[in-house]
Amino acid sequence: MKTKDLIIEEFIKSFGENGFEETSVDYLAKQVGIKKGSIYTHYSGKNEIFTIACEKILDKCIVAIKQLLEVERDKPLDEQLFILLKTVCLESDFLTADEIAFSKRVAILSSSELLSLVDKLLAKYDNFIDDTVSRIFIDCAKQKMLAEEEITSAISVYRMLLENLYIDSLANQNCNEKLNHLWRYFWKGVCS
Repeated sequence: MKTKDLIIEEFIKSFGENGFEETSVDYLAKQVGIKKGSIYTHYSGKNEIFTIACEKILDKCIVAIKQLLEVERDKPLDEQLFILLKTVCLESDFLTADEIAFSKRVAILSSSELLSLVDKLLAKYDNFIDDTVSRIFIDCAKQKMLAEEEITSAISVYRMLLENLYIDSLANQNCNEKLNHLWRYFWKGVCS
C-alpha cells in the first residue's frame, strides 16, 4: 500500500477511535512510520485528510449499493426498496469496522467547519440515494403499484424512514424488528 493510502487508513482508524482533535499529524506520521513533514508531501493538513477519508468511504458505499442493486434488479420493486433501506441502515458489510467507527464519529461532529465540509461531501451521496429511490418509485408508478401523483410523497416518507433507521443504527440499536414493522406499514400505505 502506498504511503498516501496508509495515511488515510490510519486517519480513518484513529478518527474512529479518538475523534478529529485527538488525531494529530504527529500521531499519524508515527503510526505510518514516516516523519511528520512527509505527511505534508501528500496532504495539506488534517482537513484534506479528513475530506479524502470521507470521500473514500462515501464512494465505497455508492459502489457497493450500485453493485447490490444490479444483482437484485430482477427482484420486485418493493423488494429492491426494502433491500436498499436495509443495506443503507443496517448491513454495512461493505465497510470495515474502522470505517463504521469513522462514520459514527462523523455523525456526532460538533465542529461547524467540519460539519459544513461533511454537508458538502454528503450531497453527492444524498443525490445518489435520491436518484436511485426516485428511479425505483417511478418504475412502481409505471407498473401501477403507485399513483404517479404519489411519487413525491412516497419518496419523502421513504427518505424519512431511511434517515430514522440510520440514526438508530448509529446508536447501536437493533433495528431489524423496527425496520420490518415500519416497512410493512409503509408499503401497505404506498399500495393503498
